[in-house]
Amino acid sequence: MQFIFRGDAHPFSQERLASRQIVGRVFKVQRNDRSFVLDRGFWRFAGRLWILLPSIIRQMVMNCIYPEKFGTAVLNWIQQRNWYRVLMRSIIFRSIQFREAAEKDIPFLSHLFAYQRHYPDEDPVHKLRDHYHQICKTGWICIADYRGQIAGVIVLNQEMKLNQSSRHWRITRLIVRHRFRRLGIGQYLIRQSIERIQGEGGLKIQLFVFRDNQAAIHLYEKTGFKIEAHPDCQTMLDEETRKGRRSRIVMSQQIHKKSKSN
Repeated sequence: MQFIFRGDAHPFSQERLASRQIVGRVFKVQRNDRSFVLDRGFWRFAGRLWILLPSIIRQMVMNCIYPEKFGTAVLNWIQQRNWYRVLMRSIIFRSIQFREAAEKDIPFLSHLFAYQRHYPDEDPVHKLRDHYHQICKTGWICIADYRGQIAGVIVLNQEMKLNQSSRHWRITRLIVRHRFRRLGIGQYLIRQSIERIQGEGGLKIQLFVFRDNQAAIHLYEKTGFKIEAHPDCQTMLDEETRKGRRSRIVMSQQIHKKSKSN
């Protein structure tokens, strides 16, 4: 059994295909330049018709079959418009609140953190609940709350040295939901977190970011972070690169103490 498919994978290269790439089943495929010869009536007609269609028509058909992809493409286009950002910021920031995560948020956060993918053999909600209690001992999970909806989340951990708390903090996660992106939610979470760390007497905040994630690097630079050469972490980062993983860099920011107002 073989398949008619869509996408970049080549039918004769033994590449693995996602289920959504499969358009229909066929029983025999012969390669002849760029065409296929299929030996079952309907599939033969469907396969030949699909191959002959212009790519833009094929894309429109797939958007009809999977409308969520079409909706995502439209949302991406709208979010790039300046008028959308100005309008939505004026609306959203009237009702946005910065708060700590609670037990009731754990089911949704487990989905947002993709625990189903990272821990496929375990209950994602139970796994995050364990992590939540561990994080709360040395840090916070903080949320940008828009009228009861989670718009974004940031996870902060206080670094430990010799089993004692230090004044250095680390951002371990920063996620903004797709529908709330390009509205300043990420900057809002970072700045609110820095103010809170200032209140705790923190002196420095640090994070890791992928070197090729230019959008995230630009966001952190806008909020005062700078790329740092960190000797203690460089060995670990070099080892990750040698193993073929995505290269990461360290960014940090010094936190100034709040001046006492008279």
